[in-house]
Amino acid sequence: MRIGNNPMKETSLIKVSYVHRIIIPVYIPDAHGYFAHSFQILQLCISSLLQTIHASTAVTIINNGCSLEVSAYLQQLLLEKRIDQVVQNTYNKGKVDPLISAMKGSLETLITIADADVLFKYGWQQQVENIFFGIPNVGMVSPLPQPSQLRYYCNWTWYFGLTRNCFTLKNNEDLDAVKKFNQSISKFNDFSSIEKKPLGINFNGIEALVGSGHFCATYHCSIIKKIPKISSGNSFKDAEIKYFDKPVEDAGLLRLATTKGWVYHMGNVTENWMHDILKENEKDASNNFCQNKEYNFISKGFLFKFNIINVLIMKIIRSSKVKRLVFYIAKK
Repeated sequence: MRIGNNPMKETSLIKVSYVHRIIIPVYIPDAHGYFAHSFQILQLCISSLLQTIHASTAVTIINNGCSLEVSAYLQQLLLEKRIDQVVQNTYNKGKVDPLISAMKGSLETLITIADADVLFKYGWQQQVENIFFGIPNVGMVSPLPQPSQLRYYCNWTWYFGLTRNCFTLKNNEDLDAVKKFNQSISKFNDFSSIEKKPLGINFNGIEALVGSGHFCATYHCSIIKKIPKISSGNSFKDAEIKYFDKPVEDAGLLRLATTKGWVYHMGNVTENWMHDILKENEKDASNNFCQNKEYNFISKGFLFKFNIINVLIMKIIRSSKVKRLVFYIAKK
């Protein structure tokens, strides 16, 4: 039985317009062993994020069955309206499925996914958005240079640089960012030649590097239609490739990265330098160091139409001879 009329029928909803959504999955079941410092790492991650985003940004945190302490912290952020959403899962559903679900439910043009151990540096969002603003057909941008990814699902990026004659090849502007990331995943020995002199593009004065990683990355919403519609399943093997990397190429879009590092990988142990970054963020934000004037985002991305001509183009682009030609052109 229903008595009376629902008052919501006479009420207008608050209109909130976002152009950019950040989605971070969190799994911290306890404070022991591997997870001993994970709560502090999460707090650093979210603090740095909230310091560095503009007002047209929404934040979604996915609670993958976290401890009561962590869950209470996330709920407090929500109550204080410092974040837009907390997606509550009763148990850990992994990284891929929860992220894809949240991405598909997002209405924003740009969607950033990040691990819960990312430390954001003030200016990262502007640098990423500038690439989307200034270069057409961009599907994915990482705020961390990863030059070694230049051949990883980047065929349309090679095609764009070649046909627009905008390839560049010059000394890396931020070798330290590459070194720190490689050290954080215990893989650093020495810089490769492509890391020392990465392949990039310069289009209308906007510079970016070819290739992108999904540790922290911003996507154009048009790639969502190319993401598989089924669950990634219980196996995590190759899931991130199929759900976060391949769809960008399937959509006919570019995979790029900023020329300098704007995020850090903290791992699972806190260090003093992490707190120093938060202090730097406060200083830069108070000085409006790199504040955008407008956030009326207009997408310049579009999907390449896949047909027999494009299939032939892809075969040509994948050729090692073409790759050598690109490096020859870029050096000139």
